Amino acid sequence: MLSPISLWQPTDGLTLEENALLSIKDLNNILIVAGPGAGKTELLAQKANYLLTTGICSDPQKILAVSFKKDAAENLAERVEKRVPKNKEHLFVSMTFDSFAKNILDRFLFALPAEWRPNGDYEVDTNLNGLTQAFAEIGVNLTTKKQKYLKENQLISESLPIENNQLIEVWGKMLKGNNQGKSYLTFKMISRLVILLLKCNPYILNALRKTYEYIFLDEFQDTTYLQYELFNVCFNDSESLITAVGDDRQKIMTWAGAMENSFLKFIEDYNGSSFTLFMNHRSAPKLLAIQEGLNFYLSDENFAPIPNDAWTDDDGQAEIWYFKNELIEATKIAERIKELLNSGIEPSDICILVKQLSQDYAEILVPVLERYNILARDESFYQDLLTEKITRIIISTLRACLNLRDADSWLDVINTKMMFLGETRYVNSKQTEDIIDETKDFLKKTVKQLRLVKDIADLNNVFQSIIAFYGVENFRSIFPEYGNIVYFESLVEKILDSLFDYFLQSKNWNLAIDYFEGKKSVPIMTIHKSKGLEYNTVFLVGLDDSAFWSYKVDPRETTATFFVAISRAKERLFCTYSYIRNDQDCSKKMIMPFYEVLIESNVVAEKHF
Repeated sequence: MLSPISLWQPTDGLTLEENALLSIKDLNNILIVAGPGAGKTELLAQKANYLLTTGICSDPQKILAVSFKKDAAENLAERVEKRVPKNKEHLFVSMTFDSFAKNILDRFLFALPAEWRPNGDYEVDTNLNGLTQAFAEIGVNLTTKKQKYLKENQLISESLPIENNQLIEVWGKMLKGNNQGKSYLTFKMISRLVILLLKCNPYILNALRKTYEYIFLDEFQDTTYLQYELFNVCFNDSESLITAVGDDRQKIMTWAGAMENSFLKFIEDYNGSSFTLFMNHRSAPKLLAIQEGLNFYLSDENFAPIPNDAWTDDDGQAEIWYFKNELIEATKIAERIKELLNSGIEPSDICILVKQLSQDYAEILVPVLERYNILARDESFYQDLLTEKITRIIISTLRACLNLRDADSWLDVINTKMMFLGETRYVNSKQTEDIIDETKDFLKKTVKQLRLVKDIADLNNVFQSIIAFYGVENFRSIFPEYGNIVYFESLVEKILDSLFDYFLQSKNWNLAIDYFEGKKSVPIMTIHKSKGLEYNTVFLVGLDDSAFWSYKVDPRETTATFFVAISRAKERLFCTYSYIRNDQDCSKKMIMPFYEVLIESNVVAEKHF
């Protein structure tokens, strides 16, 4: 009789390329090099299915997936949810490095030596205000973001305990709190404390390793030195099996501390083998030609992605547009977007990318797009907010109460309610029926309350009812990032303000939710924020020296940023250059290699004056 392992096939009838299938079934430490559009999220979801459905990973063992960014962790969790049987979902845990560290600290806080132990209600110092105050108290004034960032890095640069008296004093002020006794810790400080905690407590370290015997590292090229140190303390020389996935061509976080030669380091430290994925399921052949040409500036290795069979050789459109000024540029972009919308493409499947300062470009673009009845918005505010778990739960609850036949939202509500009961709690059929009845009654009351909303205070009452239905303490205990009640309440307030603004515009709750989620608008965002996303059509606005000024400092990473931008597009890519921007003359002399790649890839050039 054949075993489940030998019988396993990819779920949902998906066909994977050979290296993807081999990497899924490989039970050693491996590195998977997956370029843009290679389907790395799908691969990890399929590997989770393989490990869980074959019994290779079984309760109480779990799979831990760790990502650099919150949206990557959320996207992976959602994909796995679709690929893994419902009774196995709880065995897959997806979180960021920051959440992983904070979760350990919160659970084992009292295992830290007393002199390095923060108060239990410590606050995460996301804006570095606590750090700034602590340094100010010892006579060091930090006035710029760069100064704060550098001092934070200095503070966590050495393993604890440290000998530098000045840094010890700052640590002490942040650990023991301000005048109200509130401790302040940055996420990097939390990681440093967890490293100390695990080194001092081998039993906790062993329990961690026994729990997570299978580890996925997503977007591995962005892993920082501190994150890698934490990861090594946790899992090096253990029996845990590691699957790392990434692409050095998309390494754009060196400025944030991403490791150099991280792939080689992983293979050396974990005796790993390597797989390369060659398929690109995203981009049309004409767009892949640009990516292949740009590879010459990024890697010594050959890069010849294979397009999906659904494309023909002539598919894809890429153009460079030249303009006299940014107003003419905005008008042309609006005209083309209008054509695309009229052809049936959704606004959310079109993206306007810029190198930095998306709000500055949005100030010009949004009013012009509005004249063509095109909604667009700067995503810098919404993107992180939409990935928050509290956002998803509130929005799913509102959708479910507005339409009880919305199966996805209904399941989200029920699954959240069940999750808050706790993984170890047995729920019998009678309890399940009671929960379903309770949820139906709650949703009926909520929709009545929602329809009576006249002002933001009324909507706030709806929100508080939703939070009370699930239990505010459940949010705080299950999601470590919400342990800080001030942070939790600030997120709720942001959701509240934004959703009510959209309701005032649309006078319809379903539309307001669509607008809030960005389903009816064209997103404007930075290239860094677009990482991991894809769109039918991409407008890369401002391909000039002033926007890509970092090329002079770090040509490789800036080229990688350009690579990320052009690889977001599935079918169409339009790069724009304005001779005058912000009343200043523009140039492209420094980044001429980008233009050379575009020209050599037969990209059409058009001038619009």
